[in-house]
Amino acid sequence: METQFLRILIGLLSVFANLILLLSNSAQIKEITSNPLNLPESFTVTAHSGALLTVPNSLYSLRVAIASDVEVVEVDLNFRPDGTPVTAHDKPKSNTGGVLFSKALGEIAKSDTVMVNLDLKSVSNLVVIEDLVEENGLMGRVFFTGIGKDFLNEVREHCPDIPYYLNYNSSPDYNNTPEEIESIVNDVISAGAIGINMDSGNFTAELCSAMHEKGLLVSVWTIDKTIEQYRTLALCPDNITTRQPLKLQKIIQKWQSYE
Repeated sequence: METQFLRILIGLLSVFANLILLLSNSAQIKEITSNPLNLPESFTVTAHSGALLTVPNSLYSLRVAIASDVEVVEVDLNFRPDGTPVTAHDKPKSNTGGVLFSKALGEIAKSDTVMVNLDLKSVSNLVVIEDLVEENGLMGRVFFTGIGKDFLNEVREHCPDIPYYLNYNSSPDYNNTPEEIESIVNDVISAGAIGINMDSGNFTAELCSAMHEKGLLVSVWTIDKTIEQYRTLALCPDNITTRQPLKLQKIIQKWQSYE
């Protein structure tokens, strides 16, 4: 019964996404789409936690995201005071807060293909995570984001077999110079990360190209507005994280149909 409801819901949201695109024929979009869309072959769309008008970090949110046929779902990984891993953006204040991470993994494991972005909010009991991922048959489909230099050592020590992106927050002082780009690329390499996970503020074609030249991936978050989705796609990242995955998928299909 729930599966049928999800199909109906996704269908209605898809119709709504099409309607938005029909009303979004600005001159700016026409200019952007006058060039071909050259996304990497392995490009993915990630459904942000709480995508498609659902409650973030709920099992229902995961079901809706998976039903929308995205390649990746995002889960905020946190820990209760007693160390139990849960899906929650903010650290639970009690030992009943958040959804059990084991239940979230079980829900995700019902899909044979969807990948999982574990947005790390705490490392207080990280040692248990790799075993849980392994138990649910998801090793090779899971990776970390949310990792700055403060979490790096814990991730390397306790989850050596789970790859990770290095987080990068935009700076108003960034000028996109070759030296700045080289510094960012070198930070990612020295961190042992598979790529960079960043907001759109400092994301440029030059940075993306420099990352790709070194075999590194670029993931951009959280891109919800229609014009921003077009602009970000034009820069050819490897992943876009969004609360509006259906709309982004429709944009990609529409743009590719022009070729």
